[in-house]
Amino acid sequence: MIINAIISACAKSRNVPLDELDESYGLSRNNTAVYRRFYGLEQVVRSDEQLSGMLSNVLAQAVASVPYASSRRGQLIYCKTQTHNTFGDEYWLRRFANDHGLQSWETFSWTMTNCASALAAIHFVDRSSGDEPVIIMAGEKAFHPGISRLSVGLLAEIPTAAVLGGTGKGWQVLGTHVQHFGQFYENPDSMDPEHRKQLQEHYVDYLTTFLRESLSRFGKDSNSPFVFMPHNLNTPVTSAIVRHLGWKERVFYGDVSRQGHAYCSDTFVNLNALETTAADRLPRDVQVLVLAAGTGITFASCLLQRLAGPEATTNRDEATSRGTG
Repeated sequence: MIINAIISACAKSRNVPLDELDESYGLSRNNTAVYRRFYGLEQVVRSDEQLSGMLSNVLAQAVASVPYASSRRGQLIYCKTQTHNTFGDEYWLRRFANDHGLQSWETFSWTMTNCASALAAIHFVDRSSGDEPVIIMAGEKAFHPGISRLSVGLLAEIPTAAVLGGTGKGWQVLGTHVQHFGQFYENPDSMDPEHRKQLQEHYVDYLTTFLRESLSRFGKDSNSPFVFMPHNLNTPVTSAIVRHLGWKERVFYGDVSRQGHAYCSDTFVNLNALETTAADRLPRDVQVLVLAAGTGITFASCLLQRLAGPEATTNRDEATSRGTG
């Protein structure tokens, strides 16, 4: 399976300093100091559009990249967080798809795995037998401090869409892995002290083990060195894992300080950033291990490889024949 196109952000997005965020974040001066000091946050991306406008912006571009989209069947998946029920009308996504010419496409929302939902959806699609095009859409509004302000980061309003299932250039999905820890289904703020302590004591170990198991599952498909791309959340924990695994030289962080954590959009935003800021320093067929975690707890990873042109393929084959690839 190939991720053929990734669309992120929109014209009406802007970076807002923490001191200028409105009441939807409910930040005190002490809160702001903590986010700056421990999580490196300085700004958060906000959109001046309502949610429908945000999503319409990226979906229209995604649909335009699918040949004959309006006359064929496909799937539109909207990923959102479990605690952030964006619409009360159960038919909103159906009407939204119809408005973009996708009357024959199947639609559904993916909520159960929170901020890991986009990678979990890729995991699902990768194991499906169909050959129809798929658009995975993400992005939400941070409209209430109970949702937009996490203890380990602030949430951003960045709509994204990824087009899967075609041929040609893009990112080849080499492997996917999802693991759910049902004993931690509660929001940490609602846990009893003993349960919360258990989560805090073992979270890093669980996540480190999950990454090792991911590489074991991907096996012969993975090359080294690959680029490790985590989500834009809880940067102290991420840094600790990177140090523990010895991946300091291969990690590519998203622009956490100026963006924040964009719900399920992080992976798509960061892949685009890798292409625009680091592509000239990487092999044309570079592999990327992406990671996302959702409250619940769900961990999800994907091993991706950028599809290479003839020159890069030849170089890789030569390196393999020398025993260096």
